[in-house]
Amino acid sequence: MTRHVTKSELIRLWERKLTPGETLAVVRHLESCSECSATAADAVDSQALAEAWSETLDETLDDHLRGDDLLDYVDGNLSADAMSDAAAHLEHCTLCQDDIADLRALREGARRRRWQQVTLAAAAVLVVVVGLAAIIRSAVTKPRLATVRRPSNSLSTTTPPATARPAEWRALVDAAVASGRIAPPAILAMLQMPEETMRGEGATPASSMSPNGVVLEGPRPHFQWSGSPGAVYIVSIFDGDREVTRSEPLRSSAWIPQHDLERGRIYRWQVTASRGKETWIIPPAPRHAPLFDLLDDAAQRDLDSARRRYPDDHLLLGVLAAHRGLQQVAIEELTRHHSAHPDSHSAALLDSARAWPKGDRR
Repeated sequence: MTRHVTKSELIRLWERKLTPGETLAVVRHLESCSECSATAADAVDSQALAEAWSETLDETLDDHLRGDDLLDYVDGNLSADAMSDAAAHLEHCTLCQDDIADLRALREGARRRRWQQVTLAAAAVLVVVVGLAAIIRSAVTKPRLATVRRPSNSLSTTTPPATARPAEWRALVDAAVASGRIAPPAILAMLQMPEETMRGEGATPASSMSPNGVVLEGPRPHFQWSGSPGAVYIVSIFDGDREVTRSEPLRSSAWIPQHDLERGRIYRWQVTASRGKETWIIPPAPRHAPLFDLLDDAAQRDLDSARRRYPDDHLLLGVLAAHRGLQQVAIEELTRHHSAHPDSHSAALLDSARAWPKGDRR
C-alpha cells in the first residue's frame, strides 16, 4: 500500500469489515507511515485494533487442522466423516500437509533413534575388541548467537544541535519533546494480541515463547520456548498461511534460522513437540501463536544512517527506535540520554517508553 490510509478504511478496520488481506495491508502501512499512525492513534482505540487483528488471524486459521484433530488424523483416530473432511481439506492446503509431514517425521525420527542406539552399542563393543585408542566424539553443531554491537558507554556531554538533524527526524524529536511522552506505534497493538483464557482441569500453563509481540531488527531471530525433558522439537515460521521456513528436529528449546527472513513482514511461529508416541503443539489451542514484525529495509537503513551520523545523539536514536516500535532499543538510548541530561523532560520520555506494554524479545 503506497497511498495513505483513508478515514473510511480506519473505520472499517475498527468495525472489523476489512478482509484479512486488506487488514494486513493497512497494518503494514501504519507501521511505516508516521502520519497515518498518528491519525489512527487519535481515531481508533488501540485495543479495538488489536481485537480486529486477532479476529482476522483467527479467520485465516479456522479451517485448518489444529491441536487434537491434527494428532488424531496422523494416528487414524478420527471418525469416518471427520477423516473424509480432513482428507478433502488436505487436497488443497499445503500448510496442513506440512504440519502432518512434521508429525510423521518426528515419530519416524523417534523410531530411528531407538535403532541407532542399538547400532552404537554394537559399535562400542567392536572398538574395544579391536583395541582402538581413539575416542569417538559426536560433535553437535549449535547455532551461534549473532553479535550485537552496542554503542560506546562513553556519553557526550552535548547533543548535536536540533537544526543539524534532517527535517523528518527533527519533527519526530520535536513532537516527542513537546508532548513529554512517546506513544507506542499502532503495530505493537497488532502484535500483542490478548490471550484466550483457559480454565478447568484440561487447562495447561502458558508456555513462554520469544520473540512474541515485538518488532525486531535482526533477520535471524533467536527463538526460545518452554521445553520439556526428553522432547524433540520442530519450529515452523509462517507469513500468513505460508510456511517460510522450519527447523530440523531439535533437542534443545532454542533455535536460530540458518537463512535471513524477509524484511517488512509480520511472522507467526509455533513449535511441534514430540516425546515417544506423544505429540503436541506449542502454544496449545486456543492460544494464539506468537507474532513478531521484522523491520523493513527502508526503516533499517534510516536507523543505520542515524547511528552513523549521530552516534552520540541518544535522544534522536531513542525517538527513532520508538517510532519503529523497537521498545528495548528506545529504552536503552533514552536511558543514555537521561544519564547525560538528568532533568524532568528526559525522565518523562524514558518513563513513557518503559510504560509501553512489553512483548518478549529475549
